Amino acid sequence: MRHGCEAKRRFLQRDDKPVKLGFMAFQQFYLRSMRKKPPLYEAFSRSSLYPAFVRFGRYVIDLRVAKPLSFLDFLLGIEAPIDRWTKPLLYETYIRELNKNETPLDALERNFLLMQQWANDTGDHWQDFFRRVEPPLAALWIASGRISPWVLFVASSAHDLLNRFSPEQHAILDAAIDLGFWRLKIKHHQHDVDIIRAMLTDHGI
Repeated sequence: MRHGCEAKRRFLQRDDKPVKLGFMAFQQFYLRSMRKKPPLYEAFSRSSLYPAFVRFGRYVIDLRVAKPLSFLDFLLGIEAPIDRWTKPLLYETYIRELNKNETPLDALERNFLLMQQWANDTGDHWQDFFRRVEPPLAALWIASGRISPWVLFVASSAHDLLNRFSPEQHAILDAAIDLGFWRLKIKHHQHDVDIIRAMLTDHGI
């Protein structure tokens, strides 16, 4: 009876977003590991790995993981055990590499969307993001990769945010971003920096 109830629960939850993301990850895992056609949902719902993959799907949603498919490819590429996919250290490693390899315009577009969503949630003007966002929230978004170094280190208004950071929040920044790497990258990509700075300046950021 208990088995039947669990099977029914998993069937009824098939359209829940964490379950759908977990199923997608399960199919990618199966395709990459087994080199076979991915199984259908029924096989996923019976799998002993079902809880781990649904937990991963919920983690992706709760953390608002940047580029979830790329994160999944990263985890599969390093062959991380499934029960460690939600460990913060793995996501921090992924984010550091994503930020390093992301194009400046992709980073700018992604951050504009974040600022606009923040404005919708708070009622503030999105151009005032760095001037008014709460430092604890900004530190969290830096650690989760939602704020790109391309924008953080180029926007003139970002100095307002950094000046409001506590020592603990500066420690989060130092842990999340390879400062030496970014100093060199910005120095050697001045053309990209000029483009970003001009676009940020045009918007008053």
